Amino acid sequence: MTQPGAYHTRVQRARQQRAQQAKRRRLQRARERLLREQVRAQRYLQALEQAIRELGLPETVVEEVEWRLQAQGKLLSKIFGVMFPPFLAVAPPMSCVGYAAGTSTGPRGF
Repeated sequence: MTQPGAYHTRVQRARQQRAQQAKRRRLQRARERLLREQVRAQRYLQALEQAIRELGLPETVVEEVEWRLQAQGKLLSKIFGVMFPPFLAVAPPMSCVGYAAGTSTGPRGF
């Protein structure tokens, strides 16, 4: 005969597994979307560089535009780093403790 809490435990575990799967799906989709956006941004930057070369502008203007394009690339990498910090990727589930109603994302004890 089953124990009284066994059914509740199974149901609770199944809900937790579904929630974890949904979270993994959301994160995977976000990563894929970000990669697509980065690839698209690179294509646009290359097209812009080619258009600038075809216009035949002076080198100083081309260098200024290239500097700005590099700055945008750095900004994209910073955004990616903020969205997917490395310490959260390797942290086991439930290791993040919330301070002030869940505002902290640091590992437990920090």
